[in-house]
Amino acid sequence: MMIRKNFQILLITSIVLFIFSSSFYFGYKYAVFNTDFHHYSFTLESFLDFKNGFKLNKDIFIQYGNGQVYLFAILSNFFEINLFTIGVITQFLFSLKFIIYYTHSLKLYRVTFMLVFFFIYLFCYIYIIIKKTIFI
Repeated sequence: MMIRKNFQILLITSIVLFIFSSSFYFGYKYAVFNTDFHHYSFTLESFLDFKNGFKLNKDIFIQYGNGQVYLFAILSNFFEINLFTIGVITQFLFSLKFIIYYTHSLKLYRVTFMLVFFFIYLFCYIYIIIKKTIFI
């Protein structure tokens, strides 16, 4: 019984890591060819205004919250922030949510439920990402 449970946990962990890596890979490809100038440009404009000394929520209209602006301000110390890097950062954070879901659900749910849930999530999410990436 313990071997079966360990195998199920190993299988789920493999699926989650596969979802994380494939989601980030296809998200990275999507960020290269991204034509979503509304969302990323709005975020970039808010960050650039903040960097140039404007005050948040007073001089700058923030649509997606102050956290994004602060995150990009910190990350701008390490690399240049542009539409591409905003896309890559966003895709990385979207991919990271799978690991966060996994670690929290491992404590809350039975292993068999998690196995079914992540298989369904794997096929639905990867299909959407691949479809969005292929038809760009």
